[in-house]
Amino acid sequence: MELTVIVPTMNEAGNVQPLVDRLSAVLTHEMAEVLFVDDSRDETPQVIAALAERSALPVRLLHRPLEARNGLSGAVVDGLQAARGRWVCVMDGDLQHPPEVVPQLLAAAQKLDADMVVASRKANVLGPQGLTLFRTLTSQSLTILARAMFPRSLKDVSDPLTGFFLVRRDQVDAGRLQPEGFKILLEILVRCPDMRITEVHFDFAERYDGESKADFQEGMRFFRHLMTLRLTAHQRPMGKYLLVGLFAFLLNNGLVWLLAGPAILHPLLAVVLATELSDLISFWANRRFVFPNDGSGQKFGRYVLINQLFLLFLRLPLFALSFFGLEWPLLISNILAIALTTGVRYLLSDRWIWTRDLLAHERSINYYDIHGLLTIESPIPLPDMIYFQTDREPAEIDIRLRLDRHGTPRRTRDTISYDEGLGRLGFAVTIYPLERFAEVVASPLVQRSPTVLYSNVIEPLLRWMLWERKVLLVKAGILMDEQGKAILISDRDPQRMLTKAQALAAGSADLTGMDNLQSLISADGMVYPFPKPSTKGQVLNQDWIRRLGARLRRLGLPVATVYTVAQWLIPPRREKLILRAEHQKRARLSKIDAGHSLSVGAAAAQLLANGRDPYGFPLLSLLADRSGVNFDEKEFEVMNSAISHLKN
Repeated sequence: MELTVIVPTMNEAGNVQPLVDRLSAVLTHEMAEVLFVDDSRDETPQVIAALAERSALPVRLLHRPLEARNGLSGAVVDGLQAARGRWVCVMDGDLQHPPEVVPQLLAAAQKLDADMVVASRKANVLGPQGLTLFRTLTSQSLTILARAMFPRSLKDVSDPLTGFFLVRRDQVDAGRLQPEGFKILLEILVRCPDMRITEVHFDFAERYDGESKADFQEGMRFFRHLMTLRLTAHQRPMGKYLLVGLFAFLLNNGLVWLLAGPAILHPLLAVVLATELSDLISFWANRRFVFPNDGSGQKFGRYVLINQLFLLFLRLPLFALSFFGLEWPLLISNILAIALTTGVRYLLSDRWIWTRDLLAHERSINYYDIHGLLTIESPIPLPDMIYFQTDREPAEIDIRLRLDRHGTPRRTRDTISYDEGLGRLGFAVTIYPLERFAEVVASPLVQRSPTVLYSNVIEPLLRWMLWERKVLLVKAGILMDEQGKAILISDRDPQRMLTKAQALAAGSADLTGMDNLQSLISADGMVYPFPKPSTKGQVLNQDWIRRLGARLRRLGLPVATVYTVAQWLIPPRREKLILRAEHQKRARLSKIDAGHSLSVGAAAAQLLANGRDPYGFPLLSLLADRSGVNFDEKEFEVMNSAISHLKN
């Protein structure tokens, strides 16, 4: 069986029939079953049993005895152990989780090859929509608290407290779960890490019948469960970690007192020496005793660099202000400086979600349709693709962009990642590439410069996925005639290419020139325009700057982060895109003009060479390495197929 829908119920007699009716309308009996795990004290189990006898959709009942009842989370765990489906969907029985969303979750899981799909409630700046104001604020407060305690485990989910999700059954080790309260998703996310997760947003509906079970007592159970989870999850040695931190704190203050108290050294120098020594010992102790097998932590160089920056620009000024300016005692000044510096580091570190994106406010979704060949879904506008923007959601999405609120997209099996190690303050992307679908998860900084996102991520991915469809994205302008034939004009220099195209168009009554500098060419010899606004007047766009960046990137420097910030502070000036009726046409390739008097094959080779990325961003090569494909050779195969039609 493909799917088991687990519905924990307690006194939901009035909701059972409409819930099953709506599930039956969207699921077939061959693929799915409904499993009610019931703790009711009313006639709900009798209603379910009667419905099971006449329902076309298989319905089962697991009515738990009084002594076995341990809340909604426990009911879900019992349901997981009794489920027959390869996939398990957990949803409430009050119809606030629309049954029509269930097949959407399953389709998303199958399309992305995900292990879990979370149905996240649509939200505004206050929190999830569809709740009373008090419950909205309560839910948002609990979400913030949960994220503060589990920043990495909850990083891929915008609504970790939803009770509506779908998961691959064999990815959940029910024996590891310690259910308590009603937030089972949080338990699974924390205790079953390394799953590939995506999400689908839905409108939270009103309760159909009955009363909500959420109350103050459930809130306290959640808080207690959260603390237990923090102390027991991942088998992290929290006690050792806290002991190392306490030792470093005492050592730092002891050294400051020994060095500056008897006036052996100047107080500022004493603080510097004490901080350097205590930080080094803390790093060594954590590596040696706390996380000896943890290869995911900070590297020593980065650890030292961050410590020096905070020491120089925050710790010493705070100490100087309190000790010399306010004339507070030596140790009081040092303790205050340590406390404030630690607090600021926590707020700014990539383990916290301190931005306006903390509140999962609703974003407008932008859709792009590239001549029916590829479609893109993005939460941020892509100005470079304005020509292809559409108001209508495409039936199928080929490339989906998501922003990771934590900053470092999760690396799981078969993913491609590029991460400059600066968390949410830096440039990082993870791509989940499948045969005909890719999901791009980017760090929050990336949204500040859509131009960098397009040129370094979207365009290379477009080239790859178009090639899989036997279409090439090439650096060339188009000239078309009224008979539906096209000439591709290509040159390494964009302005020279545009000038040549305009000159040829002006000298012929049959040819119409286009202002786009990129085009698509398919293996069957068809050509499509790819209009894209050009950018001018920005030093950062010059070739020598980009080539320098490529060299610095090979040295391990965060070049993409610097470039993104620079483009954010000094946005590129885009030329207005002139849209003409002929942009909507496609035409058959009749000639390639790549400069000089070249043969057809040589001109085609030069056309591809002109479009080679000179800036060294590694995404395209990473895609090729993952697939074991020589991308240059594959592009030539498509081009040779295209020019074979030209020769004929």
